[in-house]
Amino acid sequence: MGGLNRVLTAIVAGLALSVVLAEAALGLFQFSSGRGPILQTLAAGGAMDRHGLLLLLGLIWLLAGAAGGAMSAGLSRCPWLALPVGLALGLPLAFTALVGMQPMGWVLALGLTSVLGALIAAQAVDYLQRLDADG
Repeated sequence: MGGLNRVLTAIVAGLALSVVLAEAALGLFQFSSGRGPILQTLAAGGAMDRHGLLLLLGLIWLLAGAAGGAMSAGLSRCPWLALPVGLALGLPLAFTALVGMQPMGWVLALGLTSVLGALIAAQAVDYLQRLDADG
């Protein structure tokens, strides 16, 4: 049972970190730009600079997914546990873009950016852990 608890703890901690970072970045952008909530604008389907907004959301989710993936891979010592963190972070954003009737390419890209970030960061953490064990 200890192994299962460690896995669940790693996933929950990684997802919590990802969500906190994504929400903080969205709040910071909203505060600094004086715009309304970005996700509500995305869900409503209207944005003045849609491509810029979508790129910003993709970048935020890439970095948040990387932080959560690194956390889950570091706590569990299994880089594949970053995958559920990236998926759990990316699916709501992809669904929000889908509801906002964004092009399907953008929906797919927004859903997969957090997965990509999580897996890249998990691979880096795994490499660093192997270097630490060897040295």
